[in-house]
Amino acid sequence: MCYFNNGKKSSVTSVSFSSFNPVLLASSSMDETLTFYDVNEKKSVKVITSEEPLTSINFHSDGHTLVAGGNYGGLFVYDLRKPSKPREKLIGHDSAIKHTVFIKEYESTSTSMSASRTSKTSSINSLNSRAHSSKSNIDENK
Repeated sequence: MCYFNNGKKSSVTSVSFSSFNPVLLASSSMDETLTFYDVNEKKSVKVITSEEPLTSINFHSDGHTLVAGGNYGGLFVYDLRKPSKPREKLIGHDSAIKHTVFIKEYESTSTSMSASRTSKTSSINSLNSRAHSSKSNIDENK
């Protein structure tokens, strides 16, 4: 078990381990930050500030791409080699994104789910030259 005392003033909303670097852990937070930790050293190694509170994160298998879902429906794609700002910002949800994931068969595709029960699949331009997106409503009663 690891405990990090990094002085966060807001709730951590999601965590994700890098599959490329197993000691790298990322967390998203309602204080608009992505924080990266070295679990062996038990310390924060990088903090990135976002445009909106963050609710979900997921690493891409390439080891340097991270997708973060926002509280206002934004989907932010970061290249950790140049992390000062998102590489892409995708819009499509009208409420908080609750979950993000890269689809393994289509490594340039990310799926997100929002609080309004909407699912959105997006092709990330910087990982794939063709862009597409689709939205579908999710009925929790089925």
